Amino acid sequence: MPTKIVIYISKAVPDLARPDIERLMFEARGLNAINGVRGILTYDDRGFLQAIEGTSDAIDDIVARILADPRHCEIELLLDAPTDGLQFDSFTDVLCPPGKLADPAIFADWVLARLSGDVAAAIGRGYAMLGERQG
Repeated sequence: MPTKIVIYISKAVPDLARPDIERLMFEARGLNAINGVRGILTYDDRGFLQAIEGTSDAIDDIVARILADPRHCEIELLLDAPTDGLQFDSFTDVLCPPGKLADPAIFADWVLARLSGDVAAAIGRGYAMLGERQG
């Protein structure tokens, strides 16, 4: 079965409280586990960055739900590509303190050591874009 990876950044809508964000991340973890999706979902006060990989059908369904989810706004797709192998071992989520997600010290070493090519570049670009946002 064909696989693909999607990486995007988005902002939480202004009235989304921390418990709502925690619930969103919990829901994502559960849905991704059910669908065999791997990747990472990170959030701080500047926004979300998510990389998801799995079967093309599962990823397309998740992306459709994300695009329709009223808790996200300013969704920017950074990568949508077929893959010939999965780069993530599982699904991980990280809820960071305000302003820490885009701190290069938090994820740069992990991204560079773990991921390759277009995936690492898209995640690095996403963190840089989040770093330019006001919290």
